[in-house]
Amino acid sequence: MIYASFFFPVTSLAEGARVRMRTTWGHGLMNKSDLIKSLAAEYSLPLRKAEEIVAKVFDTMYDALKYGDRIEIRGFGSFTVKKYDGYTGRNPKTGAQIHVEAKRLPFFKAGKNLLEQLNSDS
Repeated sequence: MIYASFFFPVTSLAEGARVRMRTTWGHGLMNKSDLIKSLAAEYSLPLRKAEEIVAKVFDTMYDALKYGDRIEIRGFGSFTVKKYDGYTGRNPKTGAQIHVEAKRLPFFKAGKNLLEQLNSDS
């Protein structure tokens, strides 16, 4: 595995070399901006184009989940929407009964390859 930073060009790598872009990894957070910078660096794209690509991928995923579709990315995981019926609950502070509306929540299940990568020794 070859590590590269988005601050350095990746053009000197041998053809077909596997590259893992290093941004804020290992610091507890990789945000959308880091993802955009990583994509731009790895594929020599302008930041604006990489931002459009990431936005389009997320928008497509949002739409699929909104309309009840399941998203499956082999080796990474799957996204589904779980539906929960409304119920009568209690306000923990006052003890008063409250009605909780029905809702739909996103759910992610990690794929086999992702779990293996996370639990490997390297």
